[in-house]
Amino acid sequence: MSVFDYWSPNSAVHRILCGAGIDQMIVKVNGDFHEFEFQGLAQDLIDSSTFSGEIGQLTTFPDEPALGAFDYSIVSGNLGQVWMGALPERFFTLTSAELLLDNALDVRSREFGFSVPRALSPGTRAVSLDFELYEQDDDRTKGLYQAAKQRSPINVMLQLGQEPGQLFGAYLKSVLPEVPEFDDGDNRLKWQFKNSRAQGTIDDEITVAFG
Repeated sequence: MSVFDYWSPNSAVHRILCGAGIDQMIVKVNGDFHEFEFQGLAQDLIDSSTFSGEIGQLTTFPDEPALGAFDYSIVSGNLGQVWMGALPERFFTLTSAELLLDNALDVRSREFGFSVPRALSPGTRAVSLDFELYEQDDDRTKGLYQAAKQRSPINVMLQLGQEPGQLFGAYLKSVLPEVPEFDDGDNRLKWQFKNSRAQGTIDDEITVAFG
């Protein structure tokens, strides 16, 4: 894909990232708001100041498209749900979570006769989850610790948002939780599960849905 970066006034330097691909998607969850981050690689950076024809398969630098109606406000309904466990149960003690999808992209940039990369090559995809929750002496919380010690997979489902049209869901069918670190910096003990790897076959480690 191409990423266009336009500025005002029209005489300012505008830029295009051409031949770009998404390497990582990061979803961050906490009690206040949710965040989506995307990182990637691109073939070249083109700017309107030094542009000459036939760069990025363009003959002229494109004008900024007309702006349509867009709501720039933050999406409301930041609450959600999390379900975890061998037999998934809803947890109300989660304080934060970070979901990472890594495509392990590499660029074909060492080919003789070319000054820019020729292609993006994906590697072995990896999906991991970091999450933090308050320790409790109930069976569901103990079950997470036991699964981590025994290297037993669990299911994880994250639902972001509550209002129809503003929902995001991520389902991990088989996550191997790492043994948690204990954080006693607050009045209540927290368990920090870091770099818990999601398993799957044929790129089905994660399922994403919008609603």
